[in-house]
Parts: sequence; C-alpha cells; structure tokens
Amino acid sequence: MKLGLSLAATAALLVASAGAAHAETVVTDTSLGVLPGAVTSTGPNGTTSTKAGARVSEAPAAGDWQQANVGGGATVGITKTYGDGPNGGAGNGSAYFASVDGTSKADMQYYLAAPVALSAFAGGSYDWYRDVASSNDPLQTASYRLLLTNGAVFTNLIYEPVYQTNPQVLAVPEGLWQTQTITTSSNFWSSNANLALPGGLGCHSCAQGASFSSWAAANSGFSIYGFSTGVGSGWNGPFQGAVDNFSFTLNGQTESFNFEVSAVPEPATWAMMIIGFGAVGTMVRSRRRMAIAA
Repeated sequence: MKLGLSLAATAALLVASAGAAHAETVVTDTSLGVLPGAVTSTGPNGTTSTKAGARVSEAPAAGDWQQANVGGGATVGITKTYGDGPNGGAGNGSAYFASVDGTSKADMQYYLAAPVALSAFAGGSYDWYRDVASSNDPLQTASYRLLLTNGAVFTNLIYEPVYQTNPQVLAVPEGLWQTQTITTSSNFWSSNANLALPGGLGCHSCAQGASFSSWAAANSGFSIYGFSTGVGSGWNGPFQGAVDNFSFTLNGQTESFNFEVSAVPEPATWAMMIIGFGAVGTMVRSRRRMAIAA
C-alpha cells in the first residue's frame, strides 16, 4: 500500500481545494464574550445581552464573531427564538437582535486577520428574519455590512434588502425567513463623506445606492477589515428579528457562519450518563477488591 500521494495527485488536490468553502458554527457558550455594562441572560433558549445608555462592544479579536455597538436598550445574542435560518439544516439557533427606539443599536461583528483589497470581495449571502411584532419602518431589517479602512478612517458599506428593487418596495416580508444573495452588482450605500461617491450618485445616503463594483472602483485606497450584521441607529419603533448563515467570498475563498445555541443533553440522556458513570465506578471498585484479595 502506498502511504503518500503522487506529485500529480497532490497537485490535483491543491487545485480542487483552492476555492473550497469553509463553514464554521458560532456557538453561544464558546463564541459570545463579555459585553461591558450589559445585562446578560443565559438559559435553555440561548444567551442575550441588553445594554442601556451608551454603546459598548467586546474587545476586538480577529477570526471571531463579537457583539458590537450595543446600546440604547438594544439586545443581541444567539437564541432559539426564531429557530434556524432556511439553509441551516438541523440547527436550532440564530443571531438575535431587538431594538426599542431610535437610539437603539446592536451588531454582530467579524474581524479579518488582515485587511484585504476591496476588489477581493466577490459576494456573500445571509438569512434574515423580521418578526411581525416589529413596529419600526416596515422597510427595515438586519443589514449586511463590509467594514472598511484606509488606515486612518474606519467606515462601512451597507447592503439592505429593500434597496435592491426598482421601484422600491413598500415593506420587507415579515414572519418568514428570507435568504439574500449578494453580488458585486448589488446596491450598497454609505453615509461617510470620507468615501468617494461613485459616478452618477448624488449623495452618500441615496436610497438606491450604487453597485459594490462602483464603490470599489471609486475607493481603491480602502480595504476590507471585517464584516458586520445588525439593526438600529435611527430606527423609530421596536424591532425584533434574527440573522443566520452569514457568508462572504474573498479572493475565491468562501467563509460561512451558522449561529447556534449550545446543545444541552436531554434529561433522559443525563440519566443514562449518570448510570454509566455509576457502572464505571462499580467496575473500578470491584477490580480494586480483586487486586487486594490476590
């Protein structure tokens, strides 16, 4: 039997994996850190943190989803409230967001190990859910954001589902998970005056925005240092909803993230485990007695 790969086989394997996707599960007990000054609650339904007053964030760390920009009474976490996104398979959770008024804001944010050029972004996707109990503007739901910097300025490009149609729809769907696919032709907007306007765009916050490609062409000095999803900041009226299965493709490599609540053994499982531990203990004691008798 050959224990190694031939040169040709190795080359073929490298080619096949060059554009491979990497999927990661973001779990409540191992992924969510401490949100300073927030009231955090953990239970069978998951973990949430609510922060009144000024916005706070977890300490930044690369390669990890973190609670960020949470304040004004907003809530963020990972829960079973809305189950799993439509592409989640057998999962049981999603990133949860709630806001109470125009001062509320809450995000989940992911930092790259190192910034990449805007041209590296080829697209992404995410699942979002707007609860029917939400009474803020019916156009609003969780957005998909690219975090940008030129070394001195930190800003973002924002994708919102409602701005992808022309004429603009009057409301986004409620009470049902939606899957949004994002390409370099999708519309983005930014209110930051430090970003150069793409040709034909008359203002930074124009509702229809401009394609990602046009923003990238006009701002080649900026790089992507992370991604974000969340709600709030000027949203008048309460909102409840969720995000799941967030993905992005950079330099041909796709990263996808599924937010989940940690699995807790059922009572019957706990009972079997206790019985098993007891049996193991009995066997150990019996062997000790046999050894002494010998």
